[in-house]
Amino acid sequence: MLDQVPDSPPEQEPLSGAELVHVYARPGATCTVADDRGVCIELRVKVTSGDAFVASAIGDRLRRGARVSGRVYDGETVQTVVFAVEDVEDTGVGRVDGLLRLVETSERGDERRAPRHVFDAPARLLPAESFTPASDLRAAQARIADVSRSGMAFVSDRRFSAGENLDLHFEDEAGAAVRCRIQVLRAERAVYGRTRYASRIIAIGEIDQLRLDRLCNRCRLREEARAEEAAEELPLRQMLAEGRRQGGLRKLFGRA
Repeated sequence: MLDQVPDSPPEQEPLSGAELVHVYARPGATCTVADDRGVCIELRVKVTSGDAFVASAIGDRLRRGARVSGRVYDGETVQTVVFAVEDVEDTGVGRVDGLLRLVETSERGDERRAPRHVFDAPARLLPAESFTPASDLRAAQARIADVSRSGMAFVSDRRFSAGENLDLHFEDEAGAAVRCRIQVLRAERAVYGRTRYASRIIAIGEIDQLRLDRLCNRCRLREEARAEEAAEELPLRQMLAEGRRQGGLRKLFGRA
């Protein structure tokens, strides 16, 4: 009698565009998108239909004809969803309704495994603009400590709580701005009484994501070049150390 081989689990089919929209923009839920100006916009979803949805936003944040980008997390992978703002209607009291239709999706894989690269730059942090006004609207100064395709770590004198959303602005080494909305994940003690915070991106525009990806690539290439240089210098360092142990370079090279 032949042993029965257990069936392998079926592969999960990727979500269709309409399914992604329903996961991302559930009626009654709040989601955040970012446009190419670097403006992050909180949306309160009203109606979802097919690959489009209607949501309320603050003031004039939504622009007719703009492209805005959001992120869908399924626990393992991240997919970006890009919407076109097809129509905007003023509803009074500082609110507008926008009709957003899906135009593009892309899978970015498990960004939690994305390597982090050391990068030092000044940064500016602002409380995330939302339907619930923040009690403290002051900007905070910070220092970027490392970057990845999905988040960054920063050091700041200001105290932040896990789960807090912030709008982060910094510049790469060429002076190009990178702007995004982040969520604080955890805090660690740093030097001089400061605190190092780990964060993940919850909204970033297409241009800013491209700048961040390029920055990470440049940082990776620099790290690889430094590692290769260190590997080439290692034999010489070992030889010099051996010479010192044996009484100097003359003994090492057989010179009395």
